[in-house]
Amino acid sequence: KKDGCAVDAAMTSRGIREPRVVVQTTSEVDILDDGYRWRKYGQKVVKGNPNP
Repeated sequence: KKDGCAVDAAMTSRGIREPRVVVQTTSEVDILDDGYRWRKYGQKVVKGNPNP
């Protein structure tokens, strides 16, 4: 079974890849109001978080 997985991994790396799409937007607001409070590096403030 491991041989089959190795072949599948090799096929995906050599096969046709879908192009990646990167979307960048500009905003006049520094803080986005998406229902979450985001910290630096994308960490969310959550109640009961042991590492605030």
